[in-house]
Amino acid sequence: MGVLCGIGYYYLKDKFLAVLQVSLLLLSNIYAMCILVLLMSYGIAFLPIFIWKKGKRESLLYDHLLSATDANQELKEARLEYLKEVSYCRNLAQDHRSATNEKFLDILISQLPTKDLEGQTIFTFHYFRAELKLGTEVNEAMIAERSNLVKMKFFLYKRKKARWITLMNQVKSLTV
Repeated sequence: MGVLCGIGYYYLKDKFLAVLQVSLLLLSNIYAMCILVLLMSYGIAFLPIFIWKKGKRESLLYDHLLSATDANQELKEARLEYLKEVSYCRNLAQDHRSATNEKFLDILISQLPTKDLEGQTIFTFHYFRAELKLGTEVNEAMIAERSNLVKMKFFLYKRKKARWITLMNQVKSLTV
């Protein structure tokens, strides 16, 4: 930058200050416009509107109710998936028991819950049966995989329930 100023001063001795002032003014306007465009494109103009909407109790309550409705639907789906997996494991133990896998199936059945998070009894649905290819043996690896799937589905179910409870508590706090 200093080299450019030196060259400019050499060629424009009498007009150097005027050209420097105009150049700095143009560059500052260009930089200011770039910053303004960047800030407006990221929503700085909408920040006051966003804060105003969040300050209104009705709109906040409405947003939480919409989120709670979605969370309730996700909770129902997660519960159904969990119940399907438990039924699948019970039917697997009932239909494919053999001398080689009896011990592992007994462990799997002992790990399966009898009630869900709402305290309702988990019934065995006979629609969810293991359809295995001919010659496929139910072995320890398959049983371990099913056990891990039950644990994963339970974790997701528990997480969805916790999210729904949190949202409902927020709705209750807004309605008081």
